[in-house]
Amino acid sequence: MPHLFSVEGIEGSGKGTQLRLIEAYLQSIGVPMIVAREPGGTVYGELIRNVLKYPWLTIPAVQEAMSSHNDSTGSRPLIDGQEIGGRTPECEMFLFLASRAEFFNEVVWPALNSGKHVFADRLHDSTRAYQGGGRFEGDPVMRKFINFANMVAMLGGLRPIATFFIDISVKTSRRRIGLDSPDKIAVFEKEHDEFFERVRREYLLIAEEEPNRVIVINGERSPEEVFEDIKGRLQPMLLG
Repeated sequence: MPHLFSVEGIEGSGKGTQLRLIEAYLQSIGVPMIVAREPGGTVYGELIRNVLKYPWLTIPAVQEAMSSHNDSTGSRPLIDGQEIGGRTPECEMFLFLASRAEFFNEVVWPALNSGKHVFADRLHDSTRAYQGGGRFEGDPVMRKFINFANMVAMLGGLRPIATFFIDISVKTSRRRIGLDSPDKIAVFEKEHDEFFERVRREYLLIAEEEPNRVIVINGERSPEEVFEDIKGRLQPMLLG
């Protein structure tokens, strides 16, 4: 029976590396699977991803592409007085949820129905951690809402059979993504430490709430050691 898995972690945790190692390993032993990123993986999902990550590139490009359309703002700014990239935490949250609904409809369910395991590079826990813990600072009302909204976006609340949370300290995150170098700029540079401490705490809270699903992996070790840990946890689920 095919299963849904997810891999989570704050910036610099190495989850991308681990997903590549997981993919190579499972393909080498003939296990049918796909790796897909979220947000992303669909037409609307990739557009939303670009708007979220690179608004200063995406928004002007969309405006330019639509400049001759009668529904366009023309050469004027998209909205007078608003800064490109400025958005409320609520807007950010709903964009992630919209992408997730498309992801489940277009990627997750078709893959599972075709007999393939799905490994998601981020999933619903990211919204709970980054928006619920980070943006809304652990507000219990927003936490409850995000849990419910995630269930709706996941088209019936299908959850991963296992989520690997690769845990690293914020200090390690800062070092790995280069914030200690003056020539590097991160999305959350001004608030990096405080923001990511909240995000990490929220991830660990989720792990406490769902210990049978969320597997906390020590990400402070070498990629090879981390992978051996993950592989050891995966084998009974896929090969046992």
